[in-house]
Formats: sequence, C-alpha cells, structure tokens
Amino acid sequence: RQASHTFADVAGFRFSEYTLLQRGDPTDLEGSAVSPEFFSVLGARAQYGTTFNADMVKAQQGKVVVLSYWLWRQRFGADPAIVGKGVNLGGEIYTVTGVMPRDFDVPSTEVAAWTPLPIDLEKSKVRSLVVIGRLRPSVNVTQAQGDADAIARRLAAEYPATHRGMRIHLIPFFDELIKDSRSFVLVASAAALLVLLICCANLSNLLLVRAIVRRSEFATRLAIGAQKRHLLGLVFAESLVLSVLGGIVGGVLAHWMIQGLLRWSPIELPRGGAIGQGFQIPLATLGLIVLATLLISLPPAWEVSRSRLSLDTARGTRGTTSRRFARQLIVTLEMAIALTLLAGSGLMARTMLALRESNPGWKSDHLLVSQIILPTRKYKEKPKIRQFFDTYVERLRTAPGVVSAAASSAVPALPMGIDFD
Repeated sequence: RQASHTFADVAGFRFSEYTLLQRGDPTDLEGSAVSPEFFSVLGARAQYGTTFNADMVKAQQGKVVVLSYWLWRQRFGADPAIVGKGVNLGGEIYTVTGVMPRDFDVPSTEVAAWTPLPIDLEKSKVRSLVVIGRLRPSVNVTQAQGDADAIARRLAAEYPATHRGMRIHLIPFFDELIKDSRSFVLVASAAALLVLLICCANLSNLLLVRAIVRRSEFATRLAIGAQKRHLLGLVFAESLVLSVLGGIVGGVLAHWMIQGLLRWSPIELPRGGAIGQGFQIPLATLGLIVLATLLISLPPAWEVSRSRLSLDTARGTRGTTSRRFARQLIVTLEMAIALTLLAGSGLMARTMLALRESNPGWKSDHLLVSQIILPTRKYKEKPKIRQFFDTYVERLRTAPGVVSAAASSAVPALPMGIDFD
C-alpha cells in the first residue's frame, strides 16, 4: 500500500476454517480471514450492523466477526439482534459486527464468516495471502502491472533470501471471479440462444406462410384504402402477441430453473445468490421479447412490403420462384441449427458421462471423508495435535465396518486454500 502509486487501496485475505459451537451441534464452517480494508476495497456494506475496521479490530483484539447471510438465517434464525452479541468459534468468543447481504459471496459462496487477519502478520503462522486492490481513477491494468513489477524488484533486492525471483501478477477481479465458470456459462448461453433462434425461425416461417396465404385479405384492405404501414403494423402486432406470451412463460420457467441451477450446478457460479434477484429476470425477458418480435416479424413484413398486392395478383399467383427459394432456405437453415444443437447436446451429455466414469487415480467407492477442526485454544502445540489425530485414527480403525482409516491435511480433487503445519 505504501509503495504503490497506482492503487487507491489494497486488502488481503486468506481462507480459514472455524467450528461453530453454539446454536445446535458443532459445525465446521469455511471462512475467510481478511484485513480491515477488505470490505471497503470491494465497496461492500453490511445489511445489518457494520463491517469491522482497524479500530474495531484493535479494540477487540481481533475477536470480531461478520456473518454471511445464509449462516445468519440458518443458525441464528435471521435475528437482527445478533449484532453486538458474541458467537463461539473454535472455543473463542467473537463479537458480531454485522451481517452481509444475500448476494455477497467473496471470496467464495461457501464462506460463512469473515474474521480479521492476525494483527501482527510477522509473528503469526500465515504463509500465504491473496491481495486485492482498487486502482486509482484513470489507471489501467498495464500501468498497475508495471508498478507491481517495480515493487517485486524492490522486495527482491531488500530480502534476497526469501524474495529472489518473486513476481507479482495482476489479474482483473472479474476475470478471476468467473475463471472457473466462464466456459460453462458461455456454452449454456450459446445453447439457450440456439433454442431461441430455432423457436423464432419456426414462428417466423409460420407467419411467413400465413402472410402469403392472406395476400387476398391484404389486397382487399389496400383496395378499400388501407396503407401498407397498416399491414406492417398488423404483422408486428401478431409477432408481439406471440413474443409476449412466450416471454411470460419463459420468465416463469427461468425463475424456477435458476433455483435448480444454483442447487445442482456442477460448478460454483460466482455471485450465485444474486442471480435472478431484483429486476434481472423481468428486464432480460423484456429484452428477449423485443428481440424475438423483430426476428419473428421481419420475414413476413418483408414479404408484405415488397409484394405488389392487388386483387388480381392475390387470386392468380401463389408466389414466385425467388420467394419459394427464400422459404426453402429458411427451412434449411432451421434444420441445420436444430441438428447442430442436437449434436452439441449429445456431445455434452457424452462428455459428462465420460468424466463421471473416468478413473481419478483412486478408489472412491465405499469411501467417506470428514473434516475435523481442532479448537486453537486447546490445541496449540504440534505434539498435542499429532497425538489427537493418532488416537482418533486408531479408534476409527477398530470401529465395526471400517477397513482402513487415515488422516491427511488435504483430500484429492478438493481445493486447498488453508495453511497447514
């Protein structure tokens, strides 16, 4: 913070774990230890109470906590009076300063609580830290990267034993937030767009045929004084009615399906709690209604606008060769898009099945995994911690139905974000 000239402010955080020892059975929680500037850098405010600052952390000797919205609802009954009271985390009492909004899930949707980083990092056992920063106005990422490179060189010169070859790589926060879900969201969005295009092509083709069949009606309307703009308005009105009806049904289905997607999604969606909240679905539905109306009405409107309608031509012609070719081309494109979507869906399903049946390198059947977080107040020395786990594993091995048991600081295929000694 002191050496940088491109950042308005910076903050640090690391993943941590807690054991909640009140309001029900002991529960292991994933949390995050953050610097006091963490919330201000993100521009986040508590829904109830307030986030902690440096003065609060110093006054309470680091024993303050901000609760997540879902933990507040599930374990504390959505009681606003919890602010200012103490909660037992790992045998130590932390004072609740605030509750975050539903859609705040940084750095992870699994984080249940935020506590301060140790006041003296040099004396603590923290060996890793993720740093986030907010750029000053009119500063771009390239300039900030140059500043970070200069800081890295300065640290390498001052601390050659520990910082030699160190490099600071800056990543835009949004890119880091969606890096794991970008491909999934793009594929799902592309599939949804293809479905929309197929539906629009079907309805457009039907309205085009309907416009050709109604040529006698249109010719009669023109003969009694109607203008072509009135006929075009009629075509757009019919398309708008179909789009509005489809939009209403789609909006209702989207609301239900978003809940299912958040519950059964194969990946963690960033800011999942904010998806579908507020006016997102109505505004998206309105935009798609406008788009669908244009896509559906353009071919029949083109047919009406370019045709020389008269009673004689309406009775005697059924369409020129060029019009028949245009209709055949639309049908061909529609079938091609449908087959492309079908093939893509089949490949995606096959890929998911292949991943599910692939050999990860270990036997996962009849395998159970549990996490144990020891209270730091009782287990500070490494020999005492090792003795606990040795005794625990030995007792598990003698339990009925247990073939083998072991303890580890990390589990295959699960992310590691916590320091282990």
